[in-house]
Amino acid sequence: MLGWMVVAAAWAGGAARPGPVGFWHPDDLAPVSKRFVSSSERLQEPFGVREGEADRVAAALRQYREALDLLGSQAPAAERERLEKLQTAFQREHAVLQAFADRVIEDYDTAFVAAVQRAVEGVDGEVMECEARVMPASTGPRIPGMKPQSEPNPDCVGEDLNAKLAAVVDADPELAAAIEEILGRKWPVLTVAAEPQAPIGSGERWLRVRDLMVAGAQGPLRAIDRADDEARLRFEAAIEDGATPEQLAALEPEAQKVTDETAAARAALAAPVLEAAAKAMSKWKGEAPAAWCANPEVLGGCTGTDASRELVGRLVDDKRVQKAFPE
Repeated sequence: MLGWMVVAAAWAGGAARPGPVGFWHPDDLAPVSKRFVSSSERLQEPFGVREGEADRVAAALRQYREALDLLGSQAPAAERERLEKLQTAFQREHAVLQAFADRVIEDYDTAFVAAVQRAVEGVDGEVMECEARVMPASTGPRIPGMKPQSEPNPDCVGEDLNAKLAAVVDADPELAAAIEEILGRKWPVLTVAAEPQAPIGSGERWLRVRDLMVAGAQGPLRAIDRADDEARLRFEAAIEDGATPEQLAALEPEAQKVTDETAAARAALAAPVLEAAAKAMSKWKGEAPAAWCANPEVLGGCTGTDASRELVGRLVDDKRVQKAFPE
């Protein structure tokens, strides 16, 4: 993320001298700059929080789609429409968040690079950029898991100026003002609504359909996911290669075909299990069959009583349900 550490910069020093008076390197200066260390930690905090939120929502949307696919024809059209709206809203907000993060990082890098340039230009004499320590050309036999020790870089000439330059950078008022402005910016937030949905079927209590299938058919579910991922490699490659909107639009029918095939595979896997589960619950004396829930907790879960932990265990132990799971 911190691109300034690897930015190579060239600038003129003071009066000409026979050789460099010293050397520095971004990777050596950064750890000894108090302002860099403290500000990078402050920058990581909001970035990490937003990244965690995005990961949780993205995972919930994937689980929501998987659960609806598993329900097959039982999945309400309204919930599928809701999923598509949530997906669209998330993608839009995530794009805004990513653009904001990219701008913050770019401005942060630019501010530090400029401060280091000012510090170097203040040195009386030529300063070279040179990494203080490097891996030896020949390290002999390597011990697995042990990193070879570095040695002083023979190409570095003069005094190691990293600590002195870091002190100048830390005292730079222009940098201090720029960093405070950057760190004070208000980050965008994800606003994906968490709204409880009615259980699918009859009854106040319910169990998560995905929990049941993961408990008894995790391997086959993963195989379907792998097949889906492999089928989408072409589309991902097109995006990474900078495909135009027109080119991506031309791929949409093929992408939708993959989505439909994955949904059909999940529904076919779950159909006999859900049928066996419904028959098993209908035979439980004094108990009404439970309904299904597809909506993940992050997105609001379902109204009524969550009996997933109890019911999934009972169903997995039921012989009729066990036979319905793939071997």
